[in-house]
Amino acid sequence: MKKPIRISDNIILSKDSILNRYQNLDVYFRDCLEALYGKDNGVDIKCFLPCNIINNTGKNSALALNSLIGKAGIYIFLDQDLVPVYIGKGGTSSSTADDAKDLKFRINQQLGGGNRHNTLSNNIIEIESLLSNNTITEDESIEYIKSFSLLVISSGDRRKNGSLFQDSIDNANTLETILIALFHPKYNK
Repeated sequence: MKKPIRISDNIILSKDSILNRYQNLDVYFRDCLEALYGKDNGVDIKCFLPCNIINNTGKNSALALNSLIGKAGIYIFLDQDLVPVYIGKGGTSSSTADDAKDLKFRINQQLGGGNRHNTLSNNIIEIESLLSNNTITEDESIEYIKSFSLLVISSGDRRKNGSLFQDSIDNANTLETILIALFHPKYNK
């Protein structure tokens, strides 16, 4: 009799299996991966607690995010087990008219700043409602977000000498793609 196919108990890739499998990955992206696992290699990872930023009245206390003004990069929401549940990017628009949409702007949007409706909140509502067979409200989705930790890697300034700095934008776009492909975060669709 043929053995039935089953889902592996060991779906999460270890740091070593990721780095061994992708040895030819560009140094910048390898450094970012290693830094996410705790290696001090010069990659600047900032940590935030959304519960300290989200204000239930709708206007966030986003001063903690001021170091991200004018930056491009990625952000990772982690659950209580430090598993990536959502990965996004900010400051990557190539339009010069979108200068305000830097990394701080995008993260503040995801935290419900001024607008409770955001991609992460919408995905939580949709996915958790399906999984629990119960309707999750927007306020409940914000409570989920408040329970997460947030890691941010800036890929650099959006602008250098008055014009868009394409390397920062490209690095953020590529890093987001790599991390989503590796970690399959629950709330990325």
